Amino acid sequence: MSGLSGISFEDTQSLLQQLRQFQETIGGDWKSVLSQWENLRDCWQDRQYDRFEPFFEQLCETYNQCEQQCEEYTQFLSDRIQTSEDAAQTLNM
Repeated sequence: MSGLSGISFEDTQSLLQQLRQFQETIGGDWKSVLSQWENLRDCWQDRQYDRFEPFFEQLCETYNQCEQQCEEYTQFLSDRIQTSEDAAQTLNM
């Protein structure tokens, strides 16, 4: 089956699957990073912490924004695939 506006249906499904797998992998790794940060925050108390903490907080904010965008893109691809499948079924009736 082909036909997502001139792009390969199979390639689009493959991309969606890879993006979802990427989200799972990086999400698990990010949880580990946050856990380690929480452990470090409890015992790190010097000027270096005061300098590093704002950078880490910015990293967290950036990660959260990227995660949200990735979720939006995967939903967009999923919707496009579903629309293409529905159109193909309608044409086959």
